[in-house]
Amino acid sequence: MSAKQRSDGEFEEVDVDDVEEGDTLLVKTGAKVAVDGTVLSGEGHINEARLTGESVAVRKSVASEVFAGTILENGTLYIRADRVGEDTTFGRIIELVEEAQDSKSEAERFIDRFSNYYTPLVLALSFVSWLWTKDSELAVTDFSRVDAIIFDKTGTLTAGNPEVAEKEYYGHAHEQAMHYLASVERESDHPLAKAILKDAGTVPTFYKVEETQVVKGGGFIARVEGHEVVVSNRDLMERQGIRLSQRAIDDMKRFEDSGNTIVLTAVDGELAILMGIRDQIRSGVKTDLERLKKLGVKQRIVLSGDNQRTVDLVATELGLTEAHGHMLPDEKASYLKKMQADGKIVAFVGDGVNDSPSLALADIGIAMGRGTDVADDVDWHGSA
Repeated sequence: MSAKQRSDGEFEEVDVDDVEEGDTLLVKTGAKVAVDGTVLSGEGHINEARLTGESVAVRKSVASEVFAGTILENGTLYIRADRVGEDTTFGRIIELVEEAQDSKSEAERFIDRFSNYYTPLVLALSFVSWLWTKDSELAVTDFSRVDAIIFDKTGTLTAGNPEVAEKEYYGHAHEQAMHYLASVERESDHPLAKAILKDAGTVPTFYKVEETQVVKGGGFIARVEGHEVVVSNRDLMERQGIRLSQRAIDDMKRFEDSGNTIVLTAVDGELAILMGIRDQIRSGVKTDLERLKKLGVKQRIVLSGDNQRTVDLVATELGLTEAHGHMLPDEKASYLKKMQADGKIVAFVGDGVNDSPSLALADIGIAMGRGTDVADDVDWHGSA
């Protein structure tokens, strides 16, 4: 359902099928965006992780583009419907999955119909083989001809939940500043607030936040126990006249070079805390990738909708052979097709809606978590 504006200016809930191009829709906190469109008014943060792979919610304001299937984490948006139904990015993903399935040979489609039985049987035989021979390579013989494994990043190689990764303190009252920050974030619906509160741990006392001023595109200014607390990026700090020492500037550059989102906290005009927040590598992933390398998988590639610098950092840390960022679902699928056209046997590992076309095209598709949700409606062919 979507809130569509009537001719009298009021909004009413209608079925998504009743939304047409040019309609104005109201999207509130927690609601799913039903169309591809443009923000007419309002601002908020949208979680696009399942569509683009971006791990941190993206800020949207007037003239920003929004996509069907994404979720507004906070704020209120009025959007103009530019593409609806099958014409949306989400609809295109479904179309790509269907095209991938249609491109399969008759023999492949025959196997797909029995995949619900075939896959559990193969896994069971692999386990028995390992018990009998203790030969892990023999146990995964189904994968023995794989030339390359392509990974999505967010939710596959990384956890998909940003956390405070690095932190620096300045001055002598940083512990009290941490209490003030936690008190402010407790009342905030900002996407990074959960990460900050988790890092703060158990705070003895949450102070009363007397007033909060949200600064567009920069952060917010609050009064806590009579103190002015500014939580923001570097630009707002400078606009507020808060001096940043050379040490702090160097620390920020170091954090940014590690792929962090920067959050600064100042109390009464003095910088107190610098936090670097980023998505974390999944536990055990590096070891697993080393095993794949030893088993002879020469090409280990990450494709992601996240920014290139972040993707490069993950690839370097995990020892991957290639890294490509800013990739949309159809671009991932095209990349995979090209490898297959070059005679490669390709496995794909992913978890997001944006991975469904690639999972369908791959010689071996490995879906993690809810990665095949979209394919449930288009006769999913079964993945290991």
